[in-house]
Amino acid sequence: MIIIKGITPLVFAFLLITSSQLSAKGYYLYVKPCIDCGWFQYLQPFRLREQCETARSGIFVRGMTKCLKEED
Repeated sequence: MIIIKGITPLVFAFLLITSSQLSAKGYYLYVKPCIDCGWFQYLQPFRLREQCETARSGIFVRGMTKCLKEED
C-alpha cells in the first residue's frame, strides 16, 4: 500500500509532463505583421479553437492573425 501511494504522484507528474506531447495536434495561431511578410506560427498549439481565438483577440499587432487546425 505504501508503494502505491509513492508511485501515484510520480505517475501523475509524468502524465502532466507528457500530456502536451501526446496531444500535440491542435490549433495554431498565425500572425502576419505586414502584407509582404510571411505567416509566423506561434510555437505552442492550442487544444481548442476557442482558446486560439481568445489568444488571437488578445494580440495587439498591426497586421493579420488566423487560427488553423494542424493537419496530419
